[in-house]
Amino acid sequence: MKRRPLWAIWAPKHVRLPKRGALPETGTRLDRNLSRALLVLSALPFAALPMGSNTNLPLTSVVAVVLIARCAKYMPIMWTALLVAAAPFFAAAVRMFINPEPWQVAGSVTWVVFTLPFAGAAAAIVFLRYRAIAWLSWTILLSAAYALVQKYIFFDILDTVPFESFYDLPGYANVSEFTETFLTYVRRPFGMFPETSFMVGSLSLMAMALVILVRHYHRTINLRDGVALALVLWAVAISGSGSAWWCWAWC
Repeated sequence: MKRRPLWAIWAPKHVRLPKRGALPETGTRLDRNLSRALLVLSALPFAALPMGSNTNLPLTSVVAVVLIARCAKYMPIMWTALLVAAAPFFAAAVRMFINPEPWQVAGSVTWVVFTLPFAGAAAAIVFLRYRAIAWLSWTILLSAAYALVQKYIFFDILDTVPFESFYDLPGYANVSEFTETFLTYVRRPFGMFPETSFMVGSLSLMAMALVILVRHYHRTINLRDGVALALVLWAVAISGSGSAWWCWAWC
């Protein structure tokens, strides 16, 4: 008889993976709704709460904390959260022996807050299982499509930056302050993100996650998924971002 791992023995019932023939999702309705919200919010960094004059608290981090807590006894999720969160502390400890510098507490806290969605996304996959594919696919499809519309319609034809007030949030550059310069010299799409490289990195990682999920659940890339991946590649290709090479290398 195959021995179950400890996390399966001690995990609360709502985070145990369903048995063969059960519903594809697991967890409670709240768990699944929060998981869907996290996947969608991952493409909306401006969905955040202002914190002072130069920083913000992303809603993805708030949702991720709840999801991680709901998976508190699911050890792979907890180890992921702990290892990612501990990275700047390990780096600070190593740096003390190379180039002693005061520990930047604010930077370490910021790292923890902004990387929480990484482990939160893992928890979301636990709850949604293969149903996460559709949510992730639609999210990157619509986000990449908007970036193309932004470039070819608003920038090139209408000569304007749409929804300027949407991009006004502490911690990110205010687009309205350099609109004229941007339209004269730059015109690189950034979609719903603070700037172009942010968009390229985020959509590329989400596209990679989509391919991994499709392969993990032994499914084929359907028309929706194919269009989503094609639009991401298109947005990356016209972005002019220095991080675009990474996406092409992955492909």
